[in-house]
Amino acid sequence: MTKEKHCEIFKRINNIYEDLNDNKISYDKAEVEIVKLNNYYLSEFKKVLKLNKLSDRTINRTINSIDFFVNTYLCYRFDNTIYKGYESYHDFFTYFLIYKCIGSNSVSTVKEHISSFKKFYKFMYENGYISELDYIDNENIIKNFKDEWIEIAQKYNDYLDNGMYEDMSFDDYLDDLDEDNSND
Repeated sequence: MTKEKHCEIFKRINNIYEDLNDNKISYDKAEVEIVKLNNYYLSEFKKVLKLNKLSDRTINRTINSIDFFVNTYLCYRFDNTIYKGYESYHDFFTYFLIYKCIGSNSVSTVKEHISSFKKFYKFMYENGYISELDYIDNENIIKNFKDEWIEIAQKYNDYLDNGMYEDMSFDDYLDDLDEDNSND
C-alpha cells in the first residue's frame, strides 16, 4: 500500500468516526465503511505473512483473529480505530471474549489473539501505519496484562468445567475466588 493510500484511508476512517459521533452517519453505514477500509490493512498484512512463509493454517488463524478484533469487536464498540485498537485489549479479553463469544475464551484462544496482535501491530509500525509510540504502547499493554488475561480465561474455563454456571454468575464466581484468596 502506498503512503498516499494509507493517508487516504486514515483520513476516511477518522472522518467516519467524526460523522458517527456527530450523528451524520448511521452505525450500520459506518460499520460497512470501516470494515471495507480495515480490510486494506488485513490484505497487506496477509501478503507479508505469506512472504514470511508461514503455513496456511497459521496465516488463516492470524488473519481471522485480527479480522475478528478490528472488524467485529472494534466496530461493535466504535471507541477505537484500527490504529489505536490496543487501547481496547483489556475490555476485549476480560469482557467481550468471555461474555459475548462463548467458546472463544480458552487459554489457547487468548494466546493466539495475543500473538496475532503482536504480529499485526508490528506490521502496522514497520509500514508506517502507526507511530513508534503506539507500537511501544501496544507491546507494553500486552506485556503488562497478558498473564491476567490468560488467568481470567483459565478461571472461566474452570467455572464452566465445575458446573458453577448453574449456581452463580461468572462475576459472582470471581468475587468468591477473590474472597477466598484474601482469606488465605
